[in-house]
Amino acid sequence: QKRQLGRYPRIPFTSHQISVLEERFQRNPYLSSEEATILSQKLQLADVKVKIWFQNRRARKRREEMGQIKKEKKKTEVSDSVNNSVKSHPQSFVASSHLVPYLYITPGCSILDTNK
Repeated sequence: QKRQLGRYPRIPFTSHQISVLEERFQRNPYLSSEEATILSQKLQLADVKVKIWFQNRRARKRREEMGQIKKEKKKTEVSDSVNNSVKSHPQSFVASSHLVPYLYITPGCSILDTNK
């Protein structure tokens, strides 16, 4: 690969550096300039690498949180959709459901009792 002018090759962090950075991130995801300098000296990294690591880690945390929110929202939407279908058409749900054998396990299941 050709190296772009002004860029250094990517050098991965060591497991020790990552564990120290992660531990510090868990306490506070933001660093002051002084904290970044101290941490970079401790880990033998450039200040800018520490600052960028924290910036990237905050972005990853936001992505993970958004993904979790989307998952929960999707679960709720699917659950609501199924519940609404069962409530509005209980007989067609029972007749077409692959879960019919399991419904008979629970006596008095509200899906089977249309008088409720």
